Amino acid sequence: MKNLQILLNNLMRCVIIYVINIKDMSVAMKKVLVGLSGGVDSAAAAMLLIRAGYEVHGVTLNLCGSGDVADAAAAADFLGIPHTVLDGRKRFSGTVIKDFITQYQRGRTPNPCVVCNEKIKFGLMLDYALQNGFDYIATGHYARVSSEGGRYFLQKGKSSRKDQSYFLYRLTEEKLKHILFPLGEYEKEEVRAAARDAGIPAAHLADSQDICFISSNHAAYLKNAGVASDAGDFIDKSGAVLGRHNGIINYTVGQRKGLGTAFGKRLFVLGIDPAGNTVTLGEEDELYQSSCTAGDLNFINTMEENPISAEVKIRYNGAAAKAKITLLENEKALVEFERPQRAVTPGQSAVFYSGGRVLGGGIIK
Repeated sequence: MKNLQILLNNLMRCVIIYVINIKDMSVAMKKVLVGLSGGVDSAAAAMLLIRAGYEVHGVTLNLCGSGDVADAAAAADFLGIPHTVLDGRKRFSGTVIKDFITQYQRGRTPNPCVVCNEKIKFGLMLDYALQNGFDYIATGHYARVSSEGGRYFLQKGKSSRKDQSYFLYRLTEEKLKHILFPLGEYEKEEVRAAARDAGIPAAHLADSQDICFISSNHAAYLKNAGVASDAGDFIDKSGAVLGRHNGIINYTVGQRKGLGTAFGKRLFVLGIDPAGNTVTLGEEDELYQSSCTAGDLNFINTMEENPISAEVKIRYNGAAAKAKITLLENEKALVEFERPQRAVTPGQSAVFYSGGRVLGGGIIK
């Protein structure tokens, strides 16, 4: 109970500051729609908001017919809050899954969580909330929203290990006005301990690590979805044939294991060419790049500088690297790293930070 009390006291202080400085209204008047996934984080987020005085309703997005709906309903019942299930399967299939398949066909390695957050969790769910009289939506993401002078900003979560701001860079300032991240100030261990002390049923569940709609591996999923991927040539950077691959959907930049051929030395995937149906291999030092191009840009707040000095993450679990970002035409940017980066992977996101603030980002070309 001590951990829970610490969490609740800290949250109450944050809520009081937020209300005085931003809204100047009682939180008891505010309705929040909390996305319940069935896991410990979303349940803990709902619990904290209830204790803070919000009127909390739970919602679960049925995206691929998983058992999460039953777990979420059990969490809502335990918390004593209304619970709604939204059928988002059609939209999920037409956006997240469609993009996932298309990107692999193009020789890229997509991040479906980024698309899901933009189109589903902070798209479909937020639209539903605003249409049904809710003031905010909330999720169990480890990130923060700050405000200054009437502007809203996305910040990293306090936990450097658990921070999930990378997946949220496609949010907009207008959306941030209606978003709460109750767990952003805490470490995962604190949240789990508080949930356990409160008796939340999901407190013992392990974190989900996989893509929610894939039960095996991505290549098997794509094949079952009818994606054709013929065998072709492994080549080196000069174009010399090194062997045969068994379909481009089985590979990603930086991959070494699972190539299926013995080359007599350690080789890594350097690039994938769907037009020529080739996979380029090379040694590890050839994986490093001093620059890349990012497209389909999104900046959370208006950017007046060009070029921009920032720190850039090219994968969720990677360290941010100092870089210069030059905005180009057609929603593209040239990212020039201070030091070459390993395995810059087309399809992944390059996310731009300034200290703890998320500026935005784009898809690596």
